[in-house]
Amino acid sequence: MEGDHIKINYWLMPLSWLYGLVVSIRNLMFDVGMLKSKTFPLPVICVGNITVGGTGYQMKHKFPQIHMAVDKDRCHGIEELMKKEVQPSTDVVILDDAYQHRYVKAGLNILLMDYHRLIYLDKLLPAGRLRESSSGTKRADIVIVTKCPRDITPIERKGIERSLNIENWQKIFFSTYTYPDNMKGIASPEQMIYDLQKIVPEFDVMSFPDHHHFTENDINNIRTRAAGRTILTTEKDSTRLHGLENVKVIPIEVEFIDGKEEFDNIIRNYVNTNK
Repeated sequence: MEGDHIKINYWLMPLSWLYGLVVSIRNLMFDVGMLKSKTFPLPVICVGNITVGGTGYQMKHKFPQIHMAVDKDRCHGIEELMKKEVQPSTDVVILDDAYQHRYVKAGLNILLMDYHRLIYLDKLLPAGRLRESSSGTKRADIVIVTKCPRDITPIERKGIERSLNIENWQKIFFSTYTYPDNMKGIASPEQMIYDLQKIVPEFDVMSFPDHHHFTENDINNIRTRAAGRTILTTEKDSTRLHGLENVKVIPIEVEFIDGKEEFDNIIRNYVNTNK
């Protein structure tokens, strides 16, 4: 069931109210034009979330042909990518983890949210993990609920859509993870352990929080615990486990439960219209 893993620190709610007030004022300043958003003469797609946690920088490793700019100033980063010396020239800009970076006016906003931490069940920082209130959903052109169980029912999906107050002009999609044939169905560390038991007779488990920054001490502890045995990890975490031997990656891909063709057409139409 969605929301099972949400932990709320209710004793921090007064700080969350203060934080929410500051964020609301900032968003209002952008909405009324007191703070300016810059537009660019090429398609700009913003992908991000309201909950803390990004996607890491495995994209350059996975797609070496792309240009990548890592810049706190997103406007400056886009300007660098648009320079003539950048060849081949940049056709489309995708802003990663940039839903709150409103100094750039994106032409298409895609909001991701974890099925296991839906925003209407969460609270603002620091009591919860929301960067802004759920009203920020209204800025999204597309909402994608990620990490869904493959057997999520149409009734449950409709319930999530109603709870998110999705407008008629917004599109909502649901996605899940796909794994190797002998590991189908993994959707959480617990499920991963269950599936591994069918394949590997004995193994140890070391769990870390999502988006964990692995320290040298963490790496040494993993190496000691492994004691020369094979280390299984996800592709995302493998880019952070530098210096470890015998690391095997479990490939994970995202799959739309349905609507992939519609999603692809929305992206193509936006890019082709705004070249």
